[in-house]
Amino acid sequence: MSAHGVRRTRRAGEEGLALISTILVIMIVTMFTVVAVSFSIHALNTTAVDRKRTQSIAAAEAGIDLTLQSMSGTVLPCTVANSLGTGPTQSSYSVTVTYYDSAGSALTCMNGTGPSAIPASAELASTGTTNATGYGNRLMHAFVKITPTLTGGFDKAIFADSFLTFNNNTTIQGNGANNADLYTNSTYTCTNNQFIYGNVYSQGDIIGSNTCSAAGDWWANGKISASGNGAIGGNAFAAGNTAGSPGSISMGNTTVAVNAVAKGTISPTPCGPTHNIKGTCSANTNPGSPPAEVFPTLDWNATAWTGAGYTVVDEGSNCAKLYTDLAGMATSTTPTSFLTTCTVDWGKQNTWTFNTDVAVWASGGMNTTNKVIIQSASAASHYFHMIVPHDAFGTTTPVSCPTGSIKFTNQTSIGSSSNPLNTFIYTPCAVTFNNNQTEVGQIYAGGQCTVTNNFSMNFLPIPVPGGAINGGSTNASGYTVALMYKREG
Repeated sequence: MSAHGVRRTRRAGEEGLALISTILVIMIVTMFTVVAVSFSIHALNTTAVDRKRTQSIAAAEAGIDLTLQSMSGTVLPCTVANSLGTGPTQSSYSVTVTYYDSAGSALTCMNGTGPSAIPASAELASTGTTNATGYGNRLMHAFVKITPTLTGGFDKAIFADSFLTFNNNTTIQGNGANNADLYTNSTYTCTNNQFIYGNVYSQGDIIGSNTCSAAGDWWANGKISASGNGAIGGNAFAAGNTAGSPGSISMGNTTVAVNAVAKGTISPTPCGPTHNIKGTCSANTNPGSPPAEVFPTLDWNATAWTGAGYTVVDEGSNCAKLYTDLAGMATSTTPTSFLTTCTVDWGKQNTWTFNTDVAVWASGGMNTTNKVIIQSASAASHYFHMIVPHDAFGTTTPVSCPTGSIKFTNQTSIGSSSNPLNTFIYTPCAVTFNNNQTEVGQIYAGGQCTVTNNFSMNFLPIPVPGGAINGGSTNASGYTVALMYKREG
């Protein structure tokens, strides 16, 4: 058979192999495409969630920062909410602020007026969100300490319109800083182990002996004279502007951490880091007078006190009823302001316990000769106002002195760390503390203020409804806010 005569035959069953192969390839490609698209969609969703999470936490943090900024104003915010101009989706935040007093008790708060009392700290809870779909909101918390800047008359630890005298072991602590400032419109004298965590301003002389010290400045309108081993943490200024004063500074062994400036002479010299006066000495140079303040006038203002939530009880001259009603404050939960023309004798009982804020206005003055404890009923702090009004109730006639004086002798303890009572003491007359006294708050004396034999005080600004008629008020002109922590969750 010739080559041309050979006939080739196909193998059976090969007709659809190419089609099947093509379909398999298409299926594999399609499967990979579906998987790729799924991964792409998942990646896009993850990106969207991450974007929302990032924007939400950023919005929450912005809420914290913007609220802290607004807390430097005169009115503290209770809640803050706003939107941020962010993209591609808009973010917003909502912040709730909870304020606490010095004992850690929560204060009520109303937008427009702020917390019910001057706060010591605050907790901020900020929720951030966006209008994107997906992941939920984010929450951030922050905790801050708050220091008020008070205007006018009631910003000193102790104010004396006459002589201010300390004898034998006095310590006055600041309110979280060296801010327990003392002021007198006469001469300041301290002897035998005194330490003031603040500045001393005297419109007369400053006379210190036997370890009389301060963390801040000594600023006298007259002269400064010190002996013993005291220490001044700031400057020494002697203006020499009082009659007959040379305006000299004589420090003895008392050290001055910064500079000394005097209208007259300065001793000891030379000055510098290795000497008693560590900074520079500028003799025959007037530093100017310390800022002058008029003793604030404080009188009864029924509208202000009732507006602050106090119930007013006018006891008149019924002293027995006054003591009975004061004893009843051990269980009362209603802030109460008592008015009386009696001379209040706190020695009528050894311990007074207050379960709420209490104010006693006594035009007849106050005193005690017995050992007395005045305290809160629990660990919750309360305000205690001891006030002799500048004028007799309902008149413009000044309260007579020494009738309107406030005098404590023989171990008076007002408040403690376990039963805190924060006290504001005011009289247009003299204030005297003798023999182991403790308190937290402020003292304002329109006469001389004399403190002897173991006195311990912690300065704390105390709000006074209505404030002073002259010399300013206790309203805060602003706040210093210190961030303690900021965290998510």
